[in-house]
Amino acid sequence: KHPANDSGTIVSQNHERKENNDFTIVEIGSGVGNAILPLLELSDYCQTQHDRRLVVYGFDFSHVAVSLMQQDERYIAASKDALSSVWDITEVHAKDVVVQQAQKGVAHVAMLLFCLS
Repeated sequence: KHPANDSGTIVSQNHERKENNDFTIVEIGSGVGNAILPLLELSDYCQTQHDRRLVVYGFDFSHVAVSLMQQDERYIAASKDALSSVWDITEVHAKDVVVQQAQKGVAHVAMLLFCLS
């Protein structure tokens, strides 16, 4: 059970407020970036309208798909706000995935989209 603060709002004892104002999205099964790349186009809007930096991480099983995403001009233009990597979720536990520049364990939205072909 979470205690309430003076205003009656529920407060988690383990909640730590992030010092930055990033909004982080992680997609597992990102493929060539069909969901991530359009989101990156909104990065400037989020920054100017909501004073939040949109940070997107994409992981996929396919080396080819990740490489294609990394070559897209939207990904390149947003290189400070995007990171992608190959990750086989059947082989490596999430805690062992190396994510540069990331705050481990912090994501506001996680997307899991899988397409079997």
